[in-house]
Amino acid sequence: MTQPNPKLVPCPDCAHPCSAAAKTCPNCGRPKEEPTPATAPDKLYDYVFSHSFMMVGLCLTLIGLARLVEGLKHVSSLADELLAANAVFFLISGFITYLALKDPSARTRRRKGRIGDLIFTSGIVCLVGICCVIALSLI
Repeated sequence: MTQPNPKLVPCPDCAHPCSAAAKTCPNCGRPKEEPTPATAPDKLYDYVFSHSFMMVGLCLTLIGLARLVEGLKHVSSLADELLAANAVFFLISGFITYLALKDPSARTRRRKGRIGDLIFTSGIVCLVGICCVIALSLI
């Protein structure tokens, strides 16, 4: 009994054994499908998607800490309201980036990804400002 050759794979169209290194089937000429690597923008969108929701968690944690400090110091600030609004920024960024990752059209995927990235970056800038407001209210 002969063992099947591991270097030969069947063609999906005609089932003819083809070399694993062949670019096309020698029998029917079907091109071999090669997995496409993730492009740099797709990696960026994946990063923005995952980190947007981590930033929502950070904003919620900071809201709790701001409330705790406000209660202990008997001061009032807009920090918790600003952090809640910033959490919404990150939620929107994550949602739009999710839509970008699922979009089959490269053009609209790029557009949605850029919008999600812009909202994410704006949220980071706002978070820095909010942290300054928190620091100034504690002084």
